[in-house]
Amino acid sequence: MNPMVRKELNLRMRERRGWILPSLYLVILAAVITLAYYLTALEGRGFEVRQVQGSEVGIAMFLTAAYAQMGILLLLAPIFSAGALTIEKEQRTMAGLLTSLLSPFQIWWGKFAASLLFVLLLIVSGLPMLSVSFAFGGIGPWEVFMATITTVIALGSLSAILPVLNGIHHIATLVHRFGSDRVLGGVALVRAELSPEGDILRSEGSNLDKTSFGELTGERSARCQEIQHALAAGGVSSTVSDNIVGEMWAKFCAFAANATISTLTRARAGEIAAAPAGPTFVDGVFSECASVATAEGYPPPKEMGDLVRAIYARAGSSYAPSILSDMEKARSTEGEFTIGDLVRRADRHGLSVPVLRAALCNLQIHDAQTSKQAVVGQPRVKPAAEG
Repeated sequence: MNPMVRKELNLRMRERRGWILPSLYLVILAAVITLAYYLTALEGRGFEVRQVQGSEVGIAMFLTAAYAQMGILLLLAPIFSAGALTIEKEQRTMAGLLTSLLSPFQIWWGKFAASLLFVLLLIVSGLPMLSVSFAFGGIGPWEVFMATITTVIALGSLSAILPVLNGIHHIATLVHRFGSDRVLGGVALVRAELSPEGDILRSEGSNLDKTSFGELTGERSARCQEIQHALAAGGVSSTVSDNIVGEMWAKFCAFAANATISTLTRARAGEIAAAPAGPTFVDGVFSECASVATAEGYPPPKEMGDLVRAIYARAGSSYAPSILSDMEKARSTEGEFTIGDLVRRADRHGLSVPVLRAALCNLQIHDAQTSKQAVVGQPRVKPAAEG
């Protein structure tokens, strides 16, 4: 068994929600079945008296329970898996996982499989509720089996993967694993960083607050509308885009430019604005990023370049991308999957990107030192200068 699956299952069953959620699930399911019984059994007590057969009660209870089970699980399934990986970063255990013998796919699959197994536990625990209808007739074991299988299939076939990660490479990976019809594109623009306690803190005064997503093909779909309504119910405003891949590339350009600038200068935006060579350096970095995006077929809009230049033209600004905070606090970065991906794409197109390559080398050295520190468990110290 994948060690990550064993770890996640042990952790889930030791948590309080490991028994609270199944209990609440069964209580709700029992209440729904009871309501179905009374509504059906008392149907003939109006002005038109009709003798209700036991099989009618059994069928009504069974169908109500089956649909209720499917609806509840469709709501709960995303909750179990949504924060499976982000919680590792918040608790500062991601570096330890990445330095283990498990591959990134094994880590992800272990998290995903554990979430599915917990949902399967809820389905199995609800079987006795579905079987109550046996006592009234009209339903047999075959119907219970088919309802359970249908629920499992629905949970898989109706689900979609909506990533809002930086970069673009993860889309190809997800499409390869699950198929293009199961993957959506997403962009989240927000200024946030991890606190020393592992909490995600949004920066005050930031005007970045945008979440958009859509089908990779650009078409409008019912599932995107449903996701938008679900996010709105939770207080998250979002837009459905008909050009989400283009938006992802535009953000990728801006993110890679900001990350490269901060990686090589280790300075805030105001300090870069004060440097005489700052504007030329910023313009050159964005031009390299834009050249790669253009070669891929997604030239960034002019507004995105203007935004990056404006960020590093504000004197006294304390702005810095999260990657600089990660480096300052000796945390692993996502440079290999963002700037590294951009450099590899440039190589495939025969483009020269010396500034991006210098930033990638810097980040690779930092991540190697950080991983070594996580394994050894001792702080990194700079060697004393000779002479």
